[in-house]
Amino acid sequence: MIRRFLSSPTFPQALLLSLCIATLAFLWGSYWHHGQTSRRAALQAKAAEHLSLARSAVENLQQRVDRVRVIGHLMLSDGFSSDDQSLARMLAEDPTLKRLSLYDLDGRLLKATTPDTQPLPEQWLAEFHAHIAQQGNKPFLPRPMASLQAAEPASWQLPFLIPLTSPDSIELKRILLVQLDVSPLTVLLNHADLGATGLVRLLDRADEGRLHFTNGGMTAAGKRLRPGLPTAADAGMTTQYSTDQEYQSLYSRARDSGFSVVVSQQVGEILAAHQRSFSRQLWMNLGMTLLILGGMIWAMRLLQRRHEAFCALEQAHRIDQERISRLEDEHRRSTHAAATDHLSGLHNRRQFLDTCAETLARQRNLRRLMAILFIDMDRFKSINDSLGHKVGDLLLQAVAGRISRALEPGDQAARFGGDEFVVLLAGDRSEEQIDTWVRDLVNKLTAVYALDEHEVNTSPSIGVSICPRDGQEVDGLIRCADAAMYSAKQSGRGQYRFFDPSLN
Repeated sequence: MIRRFLSSPTFPQALLLSLCIATLAFLWGSYWHHGQTSRRAALQAKAAEHLSLARSAVENLQQRVDRVRVIGHLMLSDGFSSDDQSLARMLAEDPTLKRLSLYDLDGRLLKATTPDTQPLPEQWLAEFHAHIAQQGNKPFLPRPMASLQAAEPASWQLPFLIPLTSPDSIELKRILLVQLDVSPLTVLLNHADLGATGLVRLLDRADEGRLHFTNGGMTAAGKRLRPGLPTAADAGMTTQYSTDQEYQSLYSRARDSGFSVVVSQQVGEILAAHQRSFSRQLWMNLGMTLLILGGMIWAMRLLQRRHEAFCALEQAHRIDQERISRLEDEHRRSTHAAATDHLSGLHNRRQFLDTCAETLARQRNLRRLMAILFIDMDRFKSINDSLGHKVGDLLLQAVAGRISRALEPGDQAARFGGDEFVVLLAGDRSEEQIDTWVRDLVNKLTAVYALDEHEVNTSPSIGVSICPRDGQEVDGLIRCADAAMYSAKQSGRGQYRFFDPSLN
């Protein structure tokens, strides 16, 4: 069944279709896999860039907060001058420190670099003590007060509350308020390529947005970060991908200062170059797909036309073969009719002579005997005249049938005309076996014939010649057998005689 399918005309079409499907599957599978891989690579590369930017911004602010903590501890040390000129000199050495105020634990002002006698706001004081209870003696970025936001414009200064402890213990002694100028941070962020949708946000511990920076500049804000980004309880540095509204956000949190920097950019802008390359690849794949499908359709039509032409050729060949077979059958029938006696169905004289010549040559090569029997039916003329030609023909047919049934493989029989029959005995027989066979044939041909409601009694007269004893040629052997037949007929009915040279 498999061999029949492989040799069928549908196999090339099925193979071509399978190859096209496999090629298209590989083409589009590679396209999809390459698209996903390049998309992830683009997002990861931009994420690494944004994370590095967030780390740099956090470290910048963290270093300045740490510097303020050192100044605060110096202020509590015994060797530090307590006049305001010392604080002014420190501020002059670091222009990012806009204001320093020292408070006691109840929020009363002890020292300040500006003529301000206001105590620490109660909201900030309460938040600071709650922060110390939860996080320990760590700097705190308080939330902007609602009253200050309503009364004053946005400020480029970030207030930090820094707990000060005694040098020999961890007991909280004072509270230092510092206002950090964030304008130097813009110098760092200006070197970053944020694109059209990039955004850098500074968040406090409560995830309130304090500063927003884009390529268009920096603005102060107090909007809360959308859900899904880290809360104030998170510590350390973390990387997070957010696909809300198709933005990718990376953030870094300061370890001790309670603030975070988040860098965000739209995913569509990040993947713009990837999408352009992906679009070109898409059009190339569509072109290749159309080319493959067009080639497959053309090849399928070509195979179909070749199959139709092959079928037409095969049909014409089959018709020609049938015509040739019919002609051969007619020729065979005509040849058989020309080589066969029409009455008895045996060979005629010419066919018998041709066959006998071939058999004689073969028997001589094999060094075997060959016998020729010349048979004449006794009283045939009187039977034919008395009972009619029909009974005579039936008798000849019956005699031919008994002779044919007695023949062995290689033997031949023919009707020479009238009631005369000739038999050729080939094979590997001795003279004794030939004698036995002839005697049996005489007995078979002598039996009664029931022909058309008539019972006919007749007998054969048979003459036998043997090659090579009696001759080497077919005609000579037939003449010898004919002479022996006449000798047998003179001896009486139902007799057979072997040729003897005296008969000549």
